[in-house]
This record gives sequence, C-alpha cells and structure tokens, in this order.
Amino acid sequence: MVLLQEVDAGSRRIHFVREVELMAGALPEHAVVFAKSYDVAFVPVPPASPMGRVKAGQMTLARWRPSVAERYVLPGHYGFLVQLDRASILTRFPAADGRDRVVINTHNSGFDAGQLREQQLGYIKEVVTREHEKGNYVVVGGDWNLILPGVDPDAQFPHTEARPGFYLPFPEGWTPEGWRWAYDAAVPSNRSVGRPWRPGENYATVIDGFLVSSNVEVLEVRTDDLNFADSDRNPVRVRFSNGRRGSAGVSEPASPTGRPRRGRANPPEPRRPWESREHGSAPAMGGADFASRRFFGSMVRCRRRADPLGWGPPRSDPRVQPSFLPVQEAPPRRCLGP
Repeated sequence: MVLLQEVDAGSRRIHFVREVELMAGALPEHAVVFAKSYDVAFVPVPPASPMGRVKAGQMTLARWRPSVAERYVLPGHYGFLVQLDRASILTRFPAADGRDRVVINTHNSGFDAGQLREQQLGYIKEVVTREHEKGNYVVVGGDWNLILPGVDPDAQFPHTEARPGFYLPFPEGWTPEGWRWAYDAAVPSNRSVGRPWRPGENYATVIDGFLVSSNVEVLEVRTDDLNFADSDRNPVRVRFSNGRRGSAGVSEPASPTGRPRRGRANPPEPRRPWESREHGSAPAMGGADFASRRFFGSMVRCRRRADPLGWGPPRSDPRVQPSFLPVQEAPPRRCLGP
C-alpha cells in the first residue's frame, strides 16, 4: 500500500501536471482512493508570484480491495480562503478472523499556533479508539505536521538554522494507552524550505510516521534517505502484521521486490467501485485532547455533482485503466469541490 499527501490534480504550481493520473498509471495493478483537499480557482500568495489555480488532495493505493473507503474532514479552519482543508482517508480491509484492518492516511495542519492541530488530534484519537474497541487492527500514517514522540526537537539531527516556530512537538500523553509509534529516528523525514537544502544547515526532523494499535506487530520501519532530492520529504517504509507488538527500527528489506506481500486471507480482486462514504468532523472530545502515502480506485465526490474533476481513464496510455471510486457523503458538514 502507498499513502500520499499533497498530490496535484491540475495546478498551476506544477504546470498543470495531473499527478493523480500519473500515480495511477505507474501502479496499474492498484486501485486508487483520491480525496480532494485543495480546490481554489486562484491562490493570491505569494504576492510576487501567486500560485493561481490549485487542485490537489490525498491518495491511497493498494493491491487489495477494501470493503469501505471513507473521507473524514478534520476539524478547524485557518480563517482565510487560501489554505487547504485537512482530511483523512480511512480504508477498511476484512481480516480472516472476522475483524477489520483499518488504515488511515492523514494530513494534519502545519502552520497554526497549535490550536488546529489540537482539535484534529482529538478527532483522530476518537476515531481510532472507537475502531480499536471493536477489536480491529488500526494503522494511522502520513504527515502529522508535529515532531513525533521520542524525537528531540532541537538535537535529533545537526543543523545551524533555528527551528522554525511552526515545528511543534507532539503533545505529551496523547498517545492512546498500549499503542506505539513506528518511525525511523536515524533519518529525517522532513526538512525546512526557507533556504536551499544543505545538510547540517537546514532544520530537519521527523514528522512523518505511523501510529499502530496494540494488536498490530511492527516488523520493519525505515526512512529512505534520498537527501530530499525531489521534495522536502524522505519516504517512510513500514511492514506490519496482525498480532503482538514488534519493535521499530529493523533494517531487513520488506520483501525482495520492495512491495507489500499478498496474504491468502485477503487476495487481490478486480478493481471496481465499492461502498464508500464521506464524514464531516465531529467536535473534539475530552477538551484538552489533541486530534491530530497507495491504495484503490476511488474518488471523493459530492452528491450534487457526479464527477467534480471530470476525469476518465488516462488518455496517454490505453493499457492503463485506473478506477476512481465513487465516494458518497454521509452526512458532511461541507462538500468540497464545485
């Protein structure tokens, strides 16, 4: 499976390259869930060179067919119109023992003073706790936009740049009891973009990783050190199994091909639409609790318009026919898209 955030679907900032179609075409055996989080006709910042048209979102791709794909709107807003709406994609896969494997692809706020991230963490905690109480296996991964627990905010990686103020540490005591974090503490997953990348100078840290429930075993986790060649991120790989908790930081390869292994209990099926829903966000529970990249063919839709992006199969390669699955709202607080 692959969990991706900030995938463009026709934006001026990347010369209108349709990354969603490129990703789907690169993994033709995978189905694709795409949830739109940024759809603005004209973004007026930065003033000297405005971003203009932006359309983007999150993608989850996988070889296995989920029983459900849902989009959860994370609570909180910046108060102005040029920021994206944060969301999580929840996909559900039936396990052989009658439970569900629940995988959540999240992209939380990153430039607020902490209040939005507090609301979002509280909401995420509510969702994952409810799933775990049902006996399900739960994995949450993506861009938390918070320095993960156990990572020293200032001394984990060498740097001369002062830590930017929006890099905040994860709140102490938020992690649900019995749950654990899976990330590679030896390689940064993110670096600052205020200056060109120079190792040892730019601020770098770990804000991308996975939170797993107590009934999930972590077999391996590692961050590929690409030296931030293509973006401000290094990709994080992880391998899980149902069962007892394992230890993070194992260095053996995930598989000879680097791809997820197929299990007998949940074999691949032909790509086709399946039941999916969209949820609005609920108020954060507990007051002080914080609420906080490749799956199947699906696309978030609003009921009042069947296909807001107007996409069909990619025209560039007739052999590739990715399915963008319909996603219904039930009942949303808001409907993104035109």
